[in-house]
Amino acid sequence: MAGVTLEQFHHVCHAVANLVSADESIEVTAIGSSAILPWHDQDGVWLSKDVDIVLDERTESVVEVVGEGSHFDFTHGVYAEGVPLELFVTRSNWSERAKRYENPHFTPTGMPKHWICVPHPIDLVTAKLVRGDEKDIEFAEFCCQRFSDIDWNAIGKSLRDTLQEHEAAERETGHVANLKAAIAMATARDMRE
Repeated sequence: MAGVTLEQFHHVCHAVANLVSADESIEVTAIGSSAILPWHDQDGVWLSKDVDIVLDERTESVVEVVGEGSHFDFTHGVYAEGVPLELFVTRSNWSERAKRYENPHFTPTGMPKHWICVPHPIDLVTAKLVRGDEKDIEFAEFCCQRFSDIDWNAIGKSLRDTLQEHEAAERETGHVANLKAAIAMATARDMRE
């Protein structure tokens, strides 16, 4: 399976932004594993065919136009997947660590620039591990190898902080059980290092 390149990532974000509003500047937030690409210092490929875009009232109908099985998908080989922000389970202050930058995808003169927001890799890893999918452990391992500030100890701390926030807010969700399982897994992997 071919993966998403940074150029394709920017193209998807640009398409979503233009469909939402060609007349005003907007910010598109990407939260899935392909959101790791802007953190690379080189153009890499992440083995995913989609770009997870935060689903809100502006992007909901747009994602269908550039979503899986759309003309955009068939033409460009990648697509946008709409994801509710509630499914991005990490520390509540994640946006303070996020990278925000102007989308470098070509914008004609006189047209508004669009912005991209991508969470810090530690927040991407935390949210992925809370999902509890086996493939997300591979993503965490990749980030541990790629980023000097991420190791299983840092991941465990982020997971514990996230759990503490959820317990303090008395959120009765399935996330608490997933957080506890992810913490146990991160602790075991940290002890192996």
